[in-house]
Amino acid sequence: AQDHVGMTPLLLASGGGYKSIVIMLLNHRAKVNVRDKLDKSALDLAIHGEHNDIAALLRRHGAKDSIR
Repeated sequence: AQDHVGMTPLLLASGGGYKSIVIMLLNHRAKVNVRDKLDKSALDLAIHGEHNDIAALLRRHGAKDSIR
C-alpha cells in the first residue's frame, strides 16, 4: 500500500537504512520497483542515503537502476 505521496514500507525502510526491515519486506514479496509520486524507487532512495548494502540487496531482488 502507498500513502498520499506514494511511499511504501519498502521505500521508507530503504531510504532510512533499515536493512533488517528491508529483508523482512523482501521475504514477504514486497514489490521492489514501485515508485513514489516523485518517481523515486527504493533503490533510488537507498543510493541517495548511501545505504550501499541495501542497494545491493534490492538489486539482487530485481530492482532496476533508474536511467536518467
